[in-house]
This record gives sequence, structure tokens and C-alpha cells, in this order.
Amino acid sequence: MLRFLFVMSAVFLASCLSTDDNPGHESQEEQQATESSEFYRDEAWVCYHPGTDMHNTECVEADYPQGCYVEGNSSVFCWLLMKPECEEPEKYPAVQKVCHLLRR
Repeated sequence: MLRFLFVMSAVFLASCLSTDDNPGHESQEEQQATESSEFYRDEAWVCYHPGTDMHNTECVEADYPQGCYVEGNSSVFCWLLMKPECEEPEKYPAVQKVCHLLRR
């Protein structure tokens, strides 16, 4: 009887141990967090053309007014917004107004 109790205790304790034998794989919680990310894209090109409707919109590679660019004007350009910038608003506050482009 004592042996039976010892074996049952050992089985019970072993079942309480962590079952994560695959350290290279995400845990279920990490996987759910990744899947529920509010951003569906990793990057987007953003138009910098102050004073126009194209400013802070998705970059269209055409001349203004159909696109972002103005021939010969290097102060109008497209810049790359990346997901990590939107995930760290305290570090990159200036780009938060265009992070909606990654949610499309």
C-alpha cells in the first residue's frame, strides 16, 4: 500500500511539472498575443507632402495630384513606416498619427 501511494504521488507531481519541452516554439499565450496584434502589415510607405491631401497617406508613386511626388522637388518624398515604430509609441511618438496605415 505504501508503494502504491508513493507511485501515485510521483505520478501526480510529475503531472504538475511544465510540459514545455520545445523551447524553440512559442507558448500558446505568446501565439495568441501575436495573432491578436492590431497591426496586419509590417511596413508601409508614407507620403510626406505637407499642405496637401496626400500628406501622411499611403504613398502613391505618381506626380501630384494623383500621387505624392513633385518633379524636381526633393522636399516631397515617401518614407518607410515600420511596425516596431507603432508598437512603441513612447519611443516614436511622431509616427503614431500614421500607424493606421498598418491596420489595413
